[in-house]
Amino acid sequence: MPAVADYKRMIAKAIIFKKVQKLVRPMFPAFQANVAAYTVSILADRLGPKIDLDGIWMHQDLSMQLQEQITTWAKGVNDVLHYSAEGKMVSEWAKKPECWDAVRESIYSAPMDNIPEMR
Repeated sequence: MPAVADYKRMIAKAIIFKKVQKLVRPMFPAFQANVAAYTVSILADRLGPKIDLDGIWMHQDLSMQLQEQITTWAKGVNDVLHYSAEGKMVSEWAKKPECWDAVRESIYSAPMDNIPEMR
């Protein structure tokens, strides 16, 4: 049976995912689900163990600084998805492991220094 701390961390991850979806939706005319999913993946890949999930659970939201970082990386993810699709439908390209390779191997800006959720 999962401990209370595990449950709180799981909910914190859901808070991150829902907030990313909410931030990405108005940013792009199409493929928001793909951009959101890959942005969360980049966030986990680049910052995963450094993110204070307990703090996110406590606040039930993300700081403005983390939201700014997410929107910055979402723009980069959107660009990589479109560029690496090479004319293919982005939503179909996004299902392929090669797409994740392209997104993960791309260069994004360094994380901001002032993100409160960072340990």
